[in-house]
Amino acid sequence: MKQTRKRRILIVDDSEMNREILTGILEDEYDIVEAEDGKKAIAIMEEGLYSFSIVLLDITMPELDGFGVLQVMQQRNWLKELPVIIISAETSNEYIGHAYEMGVSDYFSRPFDARIVNTRVRNTIALFERDYIDQVTGGGNRKEFIRRVSRSLKEMPAKTDYVLLFFNIKNFKAVNELLGVGGGDKLLCWFYQRIIYSRFAPIDTSRIESDHFACLIEARNLDYDYLTEFCNFNYGKEKRKMHIYSTCGIYYIQENDVSVTGMIDRAKLAKGYITDEYLKPYAIFKSDMKDTYVDEMEICSEFEEGIEKQEFQVFYQPVVDAKTGKIVSAEALVRWFHEQKGFISPGQFIPALEKGGYISELDRYMIEKVTGCLDQRRAEKKRFVPVSVNLSWMDFYDENMLEWIVRGLKKNNQNEQKIRFEITETSLAAIGENHTRMLMHLKENGAEILLDDFGNGYSSFGMLQDYDFDILKMDISFVRNIGVNKKSESILRAIIDMAHQLGIRLVAEGAETEEQVAFLRANGCDYIQGYYYYKPMPENEFLQLLDEGK
Repeated sequence: MKQTRKRRILIVDDSEMNREILTGILEDEYDIVEAEDGKKAIAIMEEGLYSFSIVLLDITMPELDGFGVLQVMQQRNWLKELPVIIISAETSNEYIGHAYEMGVSDYFSRPFDARIVNTRVRNTIALFERDYIDQVTGGGNRKEFIRRVSRSLKEMPAKTDYVLLFFNIKNFKAVNELLGVGGGDKLLCWFYQRIIYSRFAPIDTSRIESDHFACLIEARNLDYDYLTEFCNFNYGKEKRKMHIYSTCGIYYIQENDVSVTGMIDRAKLAKGYITDEYLKPYAIFKSDMKDTYVDEMEICSEFEEGIEKQEFQVFYQPVVDAKTGKIVSAEALVRWFHEQKGFISPGQFIPALEKGGYISELDRYMIEKVTGCLDQRRAEKKRFVPVSVNLSWMDFYDENMLEWIVRGLKKNNQNEQKIRFEITETSLAAIGENHTRMLMHLKENGAEILLDDFGNGYSSFGMLQDYDFDILKMDISFVRNIGVNKKSESILRAIIDMAHQLGIRLVAEGAETEEQVAFLRANGCDYIQGYYYYKPMPENEFLQLLDEGK
């Protein structure tokens, strides 16, 4: 295994003496790059942003001072990728508070105390990198792999000497059922270590998602006979030994290539072209493969830019009280208005983002937008109603995402019941028993949980037995069969009655006709969501309805 490379620090200070002191304190543990002013610092970061683990930034400098540097970093969205500690002799609350508002992580003052400098730098890097750690293997996650490989490729003189491998453990769901979740996690850790210590001598390795792994290697280390042997292996002790198969997609990196995300996508795409996974468990990406995958790959590669440009908009579909027709809540729905391509259907981009591992980032964006809207209404003392945000099944495999949600719940006054979370019945079945405990953890911290598409799957009623939901959203197929299918109407009545006996409220989705609405009212349904009342609409139109008392 290769020796771990030192993390790199950018020190920005117009005082040569200050730079020398800080370098002397930190150089044993870190590689140091120096900039004598703000403009030079910006130029260095433009050349290689991902080369640095942290920036130590003096505030008082001529021409472009530290606040000016922070403003540029904000505008270019760099602070998401790079923590900053400011250096200042000024320690007033107003001064330091302004720095925190601009996005700095910490500060220390002059004269420098070596112990304080080392501790704060170490702690800030560790806290920042927590979002880049895979909770199962303890190694880097997808985001960290992309970050590190991007940095490595920038420093490599010939990118064509390198290859990206994408591994998938076959039938892992069956392994999980046999060994249990804990046993399955042990296999994932074991396979991760198996890659690291293999003859591939990987430069970088990460679990990308679920049972998928990626590694960057030198092309000269790729032996196809060894790869075939590597993909088939025995796991476990004598009494519980099992034979495990894996497959591998291979992407040879080109000069002036696509992003690392695109490389992962292409290696993953190649894996889908394996014809006999037992005799030849690998496939090499070829250019004619990409046409079948270009849309999904483009969606993933353009997603982060779309977030930065605010191309994703929150639309709200009101939910009304069945008796009064008054708006009592809403569902937040995402819409993508691409700068060049125009409107992209959620049915196209959401599955692509789930496959690419970006869906949790989109869900976080939606939660931030909805929370921000509701907080503003509250601050302005205007009427607001609870809004539900959809969670993907993938969110429950991201502990950092769930911890972030819980922190938000604890921060806000949940007596207001401003934000709710929806999960579909299909997603709940997919995440398994271990991860549904996390769903209940959200509820314990004050969130209201809605089970969407209820009645769509075979396990609907078992879920009501196992979990406490606040609201059920009946599958749209039941509502559409009102006036058409008497059996569906009988089932609807039974569901409404059963839910009320369990103390659960009901939302009927997809109501479009007066006949459907009349039936739902007559049979005691609590809430109705559908085009009969309101279509999904932009935020300003929704808020206008609230202002009008609708």
